Amino acid sequence: RVPLMELPKYEKVVKKKMSKVFVEEKDLIVNWMEGHMRKYDENEADINFIRVPLMELPKYEKVVKKKMSKVFVEEKDLIVNWMEGHMRKYDENEADINFIRVPLMELPEYFGNCFKAVIKINLRRCQLVSLPDSLGSLQTLEHLDVSINEISELPDSLGDLINLKKLVLTDNLLSTFPSTIGTMNNLVELRGNNNNITVLPNSIFNITSLEILNLSDNLMKTLPEEIGNLVNLDTLKILKNEIKIIPESIGNLSNLTIFSCYHNQISSFPDTIGSLKNL
Repeated sequence: RVPLMELPKYEKVVKKKMSKVFVEEKDLIVNWMEGHMRKYDENEADINFIRVPLMELPKYEKVVKKKMSKVFVEEKDLIVNWMEGHMRKYDENEADINFIRVPLMELPEYFGNCFKAVIKINLRRCQLVSLPDSLGSLQTLEHLDVSINEISELPDSLGDLINLKKLVLTDNLLSTFPSTIGTMNNLVELRGNNNNITVLPNSIFNITSLEILNLSDNLMKTLPEEIGNLVNLDTLKILKNEIKIIPESIGNLSNLTIFSCYHNQISSFPDTIGSLKNL
C-alpha cells in the first residue's frame, strides 16, 4: 500500500538483494521471476509461483524445466514438453503413472516405450483426443483409465495389452471398440459407459474372462445373441440405450448378480431370464 508511483532507476541492482519482490510492471515481474528461478537448487522438488502475475515465461524455460521435478504450465506446447521431461524422470520400473487432470491434450508417440514394468496408468480428465499406437507396448499394464476425455477412436494396438485386467473408457466419444479388443484374454472389467457406441465388434464376446461390463448411456439398438458367451459376467449394465430386444442367450449368464437395463425400449424379456438364479 505504499504509493510509490515509480521505482528508482537502479531497481535492477536492488532487486537482486531481495528474496521477495512484487512489481506489477510486466518486464520487472519477469526479470524478478528469472532471478528467483535461478536461486532454485537444480534438485528442487516443488516450484511454486501461485498468484504471481508472470504473464510470460522466460525464453530459457526449456532449460530450467529439465531441472525441476514438478512444473505446471497451462500453455499447450509447454505442458507437453513438461510431460515429456517428467516422464523421463520416472524410473523405467515405475508401477503407477498418474496424470489426473493435467491437460495434456495428446501423448507423445513414444509414450508406450517409456515404462517396462508399469501396472497402472491414470489419464483421467487430460483432454486427450487420441492414444498413441505405442500404447500396445505396455505389456505389463493391468489397469488403464482414460475416462473423461474426448477420445473418438482407440488404436488397434490396444489388443496387445494382453495382461490388462481393468479398462476404463467412461465419458469419451467412442462409437465402437477396435476388433483387436477380443485378444485381451485377461480383461475382467470393461467400462465403456457414456460414449456414442452404436455397435459392438463380435470379437468382444471372446473375452470370457469379463466379470463387469458397463455399456450404459450409449446409442446401441441391439444386444447381440453372442452376449451369452460371456459366462463369467457378474455385472451387466446396458441402461439408457435404444435396445428393444434382450436375446435368449441372456439365460447363459448364470453368474449374473446385477443386470441394469432400464431406460431402453424393451417390451418383454425372454423366458430364459428365469435361469438367472443369482439376480
